[in-house]
Amino acid sequence: MSRDKFRAFIAIELPDQLKTDLENLTRLLDSPGAEVKWVGRRQMHLTLKFLGDITSAQAQMLRTSLEKAVSQYPLSEIQIGGIGAFPTVSRPKVIWVGVKADRLMLDLQDAVEQASIAAGIPAEQRAFKPHLTLGRVKYVDRNSELPARIRQMDLEEMVISIPSISLIQSSLTPKGPVYTILKAVHP
Repeated sequence: MSRDKFRAFIAIELPDQLKTDLENLTRLLDSPGAEVKWVGRRQMHLTLKFLGDITSAQAQMLRTSLEKAVSQYPLSEIQIGGIGAFPTVSRPKVIWVGVKADRLMLDLQDAVEQASIAAGIPAEQRAFKPHLTLGRVKYVDRNSELPARIRQMDLEEMVISIPSISLIQSSLTPKGPVYTILKAVHP
């Protein structure tokens, strides 16, 4: 990767109390016989668009277009609830908390996608499925309680205020990713 390029994404930031609650939830889900890399509270967010490696010029274009997208689609709250896993709870690879995809969120995500395309970033081929990643499963033995714990866990639906929507640089380190906010827009 050239010096001018860096890894980035656009995400909805989460309130501190929700991050604490989600961190506590991961402790309840943790079970013997499963190796899960739980997302730390500093890395918790709702990704609107993973950008991959971008240039400084692309980042500057995205700073401007992010402000415009948020002003056109001022999403100030999200509704979360339920716990699940991709591809299935029986064979979990990613453990998540659900996020309701209402019209305003979908419009905002589409505006972010269009701004990214205008900045020369390839379009996402998969449909947008909003979720909060709790952990990435590395291994689950067949006697693990992890699938049962996911099924039994109940997370009531709640509405959460959004502090900001941000363009974030992600630097990968041996201790995990380090996030730097390049632009935060407050709805």
